[in-house]
Amino acid sequence: MIFTPNDLREFLAVCKADIAEINMVKPVIDDSQMAKEVSQMHVADNLLLVGVLPDYASDSDGDDALMMGNTLDFLILKKVEYSNLSSDDFIDVMHETAMVSRKFIERLIQEKNNPNTCPKFYFLNESSIQMQPVWAKAGTNGYMISFNLRTDL
Repeated sequence: MIFTPNDLREFLAVCKADIAEINMVKPVIDDSQMAKEVSQMHVADNLLLVGVLPDYASDSDGDDALMMGNTLDFLILKKVEYSNLSSDDFIDVMHETAMVSRKFIERLIQEKNNPNTCPKFYFLNESSIQMQPVWAKAGTNGYMISFNLRTDL
């Protein structure tokens, strides 16, 4: 079955519990909702894990069952005060969020290999995992982690 919005909510809660650096989690549908959520945050609330509601696309290859590609995006972000942010501070923020992003990816692989919390991660396509830097997105910096699951409908 597809990775549902409820699955997203549950996985965000697991990540918050398992990754000590994450202090806040938010599911969102787009950049405008994320900007609204971040605007209500304080710098002391860092770090933030954002889970974007998944996109789905048919991924059938002639099998009897309809298979779906589930595209998932998660962002590990730190809200910053840009007026006080030096270039060294920027690199420190990017390093901090990269290390937490690494922990997040390790958690994904752990869930794929031993699917306790979210069995759908068994269908994780490890070669689809991407980690891209995010700069000045609604007053935050960090990384976006994207990947695909291939599930039945």
